[in-house]
Amino acid sequence: MRTVPIPIYGGKLIVARTEAEFDAAYKKLLVGTGNGYTEESATLTAGGATNHIVADNQLVIVSGVFGRSSSIRCHEATHCAQVVAEAVCMNPITEREAFAYLAQWFFQELGR
Repeated sequence: MRTVPIPIYGGKLIVARTEAEFDAAYKKLLVGTGNGYTEESATLTAGGATNHIVADNQLVIVSGVFGRSSSIRCHEATHCAQVVAEAVCMNPITEREAFAYLAQWFFQELGR
């Protein structure tokens, strides 16, 4: 598991490689910020997961691709980019190029 600062827009990305890493990071993040954690909070879908929270006025995204599928990595990278876009009031339709670069950055980071 590794943590990477999100360029330009701020915040950080926690990249999990396994379901156990994702669950541990997400549980620690929720408990550490005083938010509730239930087993359903980290229910995983087929092959990947992304979730986020604002902690200490900082956007924190926890994301993982389990099994290294490029299609799932693309899917999770898009979720990550959507979270940032919403946080900074970016419209992915009218700001297509900025959104595309952001999604590309997440795709690269999730594959490292």
